[in-house]
Amino acid sequence: RKMDTLQASWDHDAQTFKEHRSDLNRLDKALAQLNTTVISNKENCNGQVRNLETRIKGNAGTLDSLNKQLHAHSEQIGKREAQIAKMQKSIEAVGEQADLLHADQQGL
Repeated sequence: RKMDTLQASWDHDAQTFKEHRSDLNRLDKALAQLNTTVISNKENCNGQVRNLETRIKGNAGTLDSLNKQLHAHSEQIGKREAQIAKMQKSIEAVGEQADLLHADQQGL
């Protein structure tokens, strides 16, 4: 009877060991699959980050180019404003000369 009890206990322990080993194998497979998924996601994320870095660098270059163009246009506007001011002075001078000529003609 003691042998039966020991045999039953050993059988129970052996079955429990098998179940634990099976559970460990499932966990090992799940961990390997999770590791593969994490590595894949990391590579995908790294690719997206590289893509964003490339786009940011491209946009920074575009912004630099636009800033240079804006500066050039601002310089051109400044030159045109100076030319307009000279023209206005010339027009005023012509107007004054016309007034003087008109006054001279009336004086004759």
